[in-house]
Amino acid sequence: MTLEDEEIPTQKPRRKWKDMAGLLPHPALGQDAQTYISQLRRAVDETRTGCGDYSKDRHQWLDSQNMDSVLDRIQKWRKRETR
Repeated sequence: MTLEDEEIPTQKPRRKWKDMAGLLPHPALGQDAQTYISQLRRAVDETRTGCGDYSKDRHQWLDSQNMDSVLDRIQKWRKRETR
């Protein structure tokens, strides 16, 4: 077998979070998902009392997430909505 005959494995290009901007608008409000989340967080922050460690909590629910898992969930959501 020569070097030319050998298959070189290719790696999938790494996706970027910004590539998802505007992909999933909130169905009721018709606005970009990021805008909706920002407004929601602002409203919650205004009414929140008590204490917590957001950085610690964030790692519990975000460390297992990646671009592929988020896009898979969006695709499943879209399929459910079209039924």
